[in-house]
Amino acid sequence: MLGKSLLFAIAFLALLNLIGISLFYLAYPGYIDTGEPNIVIHAWRLLEGYEVYPSFESPERTTNLYGPYIFLLTSIFLFVFGPSIFAGKIAAFLAALSCPLVIFFSQKRRGLIASSIALIFFCEIFVINLPVTIWNRPDIFLGVILAVTVWSVNKAEDGSLNLTILLALLMLLGGVALDLKIIAGIYFIPIAVVIGFRYGWWTWPIVALGVVFVASLPFFFSTFDFNNYLEWFGYIADKPESSENFYKVLRYALFYVLPPTIFAVVAGFRGFSITERAYYFTFLFVIILIIYPAQKPGAGMYYLFPMVPIAIDLSIRFANKCSNQQATYWLFGTIIACIAIVSFPVEKRFINNLKWGESLSVKTEINTILNDYKGFSIEMGLGDKTDSYKYTFLRPILVFSGNPYTLDSSVVMETSFVGIPLAQSTIDILTSCRTSIWLIPRGEEPFGWINYYGVETYDRNFRTEFKRSYFKKEERKYFDIWICKGL
Repeated sequence: MLGKSLLFAIAFLALLNLIGISLFYLAYPGYIDTGEPNIVIHAWRLLEGYEVYPSFESPERTTNLYGPYIFLLTSIFLFVFGPSIFAGKIAAFLAALSCPLVIFFSQKRRGLIASSIALIFFCEIFVINLPVTIWNRPDIFLGVILAVTVWSVNKAEDGSLNLTILLALLMLLGGVALDLKIIAGIYFIPIAVVIGFRYGWWTWPIVALGVVFVASLPFFFSTFDFNNYLEWFGYIADKPESSENFYKVLRYALFYVLPPTIFAVVAGFRGFSITERAYYFTFLFVIILIIYPAQKPGAGMYYLFPMVPIAIDLSIRFANKCSNQQATYWLFGTIIACIAIVSFPVEKRFINNLKWGESLSVKTEINTILNDYKGFSIEMGLGDKTDSYKYTFLRPILVFSGNPYTLDSSVVMETSFVGIPLAQSTIDILTSCRTSIWLIPRGEEPFGWINYYGVETYDRNFRTEFKRSYFKKEERKYFDIWICKGL
């Protein structure tokens, strides 16, 4: 009894830590990732009727490689609470809180010890993957979807969920997942195998049709152009492999693979049904599949994160089949302790990277510039140094105030890396003064940054036209104000 209570107490503390981290970042007056503001801006502009996926020939180079539902989810809270950095984080915050709770209750049928271990396991993997797990990117949402999927399958296994409802849930969850990240179908392969073995392979085409229907729904609206969306993938597929990333992703894959594998070996596959064996081996197969896109430049180990609900479910299943349960609990405790050791420095580094005073100061300066230059259209530009790039993450403030959104350097970085030039219509915007003012990090060469990929973000032609069309009017603490000569 004491062991159960202690384990539950540890699980509760782990959950409190997760909640604390999530609240901490929700309250933070900025972003620490270049992709976050892009999602928030598109979500806000979606409410105003703007297209999310402009073509490569359009003047705007702002499209990100995410499906419609990430923008729709984020836009709900911008609609309810109004445009703000805080509101743009709420969807991801709620996802971060709901995921561990779903995982806890998905294992509750196996007892308090099992559900507590599942909760601790998830909270530690959550911390190891910081800061991706608190960003508004698709990965935390996919984690929730996979957690609900595992819970649904377990409920159906118990007989407490009707097969028809289960299949309907899989259609809905799979369709939304596919429209969060296009490779999301891979994560569902182990679940699909379980469903096929347990209920019959006839379920596959039925669920697949439902998934396609749900995923296609946003594209019936003009704000989501399906052809422009697909146009991205041919280019991104050409990204080169990275051996450095490969070994890093492979190393982190062990956090997912080792726990279920250890308990499978300890149990000696004793009493494993053919469904459970298939479940385990397809899980391993999917981990291998994910490593390929995860090791490409711009991706990372967080591609594995949505698999954590399945890794937990397999670990608990196999641990329950071990003959010596007391020894099994100690083994689980050892695994959890080892993961905890790895997670502590990750959390400390994340907290230290949040520069509250600086972020507030940059935010204040942008608002002051907006007030000083009322009637002028203002956009966020780019300098030539990596350190100042973080100041541009607050660009949603400009868009929330009704300013144009022509270029997003986080997107231009990707397209320049794969060799897609800016359209001539983008260059023409510079000479037309459509954007009156560009904010450039103080004292830096406009748009001269050699980005993370080691290539010029903006080509020489663009930079030349910019200098020909704009001049530096004044300096502020964080930004130079470059104003169009034609005004």
